[in-house]
Amino acid sequence: MKRTWRICLFGVLILMFLASCESTSFSTSTYRTAETRNSFVAVPLIVEYDTVINQVVTDTSTFRVADGETMDYSSLKKWAVINCSKKYGCDVLVNPAYIITNKSGDITIIVSGLPARYKKIRQATASDTWMLKFLEQ
Repeated sequence: MKRTWRICLFGVLILMFLASCESTSFSTSTYRTAETRNSFVAVPLIVEYDTVINQVVTDTSTFRVADGETMDYSSLKKWAVINCSKKYGCDVLVNPAYIITNKSGDITIIVSGLPARYKKIRQATASDTWMLKFLEQ
């Protein structure tokens, strides 16, 4: 009986040791996009952009999804924009467009957009009201 308890205790100690050796890593990031069609004005700011490259850029990101796991495409699209922004050194990707394919748990997202950096941010004035008509479309 004592031997059985010792073996069980030894097994539990081994499992605890192995569990404590497991390393966990976590990474997070943020992203920004500028959609040309918005349905509301959240903050009365005017943002001017400078393009990093004067042409549309494309980047491909592939994500592995475990069998049976459901994945929210919107979060993967955010990561694809982050990867593209890092690759081209931009603050924002203007009008991003996505092509998403899912083959056997490998989700590939191709994102295209115009890379830009913030040039100037200022508060809107009365002379900027002409821009409101573009928000109503």
